[in-house]
Amino acid sequence: MRVPWIRIEEGTLVRHRQEGYEGLIEGLTYELCRGPKRNPDGISQYHIRREGRSNPEYVAEEDLEVVFVPPSDGARHHSVYVVLLAGVPDGTGKDVYVGMTGLTPKERFARHKRGYQAGRGYVRDYGVRLLPELYEDLNPLTWEEAQRVESKDLPQKLRAMGYKVYGGH
Repeated sequence: MRVPWIRIEEGTLVRHRQEGYEGLIEGLTYELCRGPKRNPDGISQYHIRREGRSNPEYVAEEDLEVVFVPPSDGARHHSVYVVLLAGVPDGTGKDVYVGMTGLTPKERFARHKRGYQAGRGYVRDYGVRLLPELYEDLNPLTWEEAQRVESKDLPQKLRAMGYKVYGGH
């Protein structure tokens, strides 16, 4: 029997209560459920995308804590950011990391450096400082704009300037 409940919206950043990892809700899954736990409807699990992972996680709502809900009002609450990297194996000496955040770039950089939401660890291990001159004029952005700028527009621009770009999912 399906039970009505308020679903966690796609694009919401969540943290797994026991394992501590964070990821974005990408929707619900019914056919690929793993383990005995299910959402309140009794038949689904959330499909979560973790940074730096190619395979999704399938998790029940009871194991999730909401960290950040993207605004749905079209407001400009997001930012893209660029971090200078140094010492990256096989790097070019002109290496940068591109990301997006609902926090300030400074707060997000601090989280990277603490290893929190570190993804593949490029910023944690090789991040030197933010390069606001490469992104300040782009912010603030809507959620949708930030996703496009982070994944396509900004990496293309930086590559054209001779940078090797990491991140930019």
